[in-house]
Amino acid sequence: MSANLVAVKHGGGWAYSTGCRCAECVEAWNARQRDMRARRAETVDERTDLEHGSRSTYSNYGCRCEACVRAQSEANRARPSRAQS
Repeated sequence: MSANLVAVKHGGGWAYSTGCRCAECVEAWNARQRDMRARRAETVDERTDLEHGSRSTYSNYGCRCEACVRAQSEANRARPSRAQS
C-alpha cells in the first residue's frame, strides 16, 4: 500500500468530493444536495441578491417566478435531446 493513500470514511461528503462513487457516498451526497436545495428554497422570497431570469435560480433556489420559469423552459428547449429529427 502506498504511503499516500488515506483511509476514506464512506458515506460522507468528503469521500464523494474526493472521487468516491460507491453507493453509500453517492446517497449521502444526494441527500446533502437535497437538503441544501430545500434550505435555499425556503429563503428565495427573502433574498435580494438572486439573479431572476436565470436557470440556476430556478434549479438551485426553486424560484418559480415568470422570468426563472421562462429561462428554464428555454434551456429545456435547447437541450440536444429535444432536437427535432
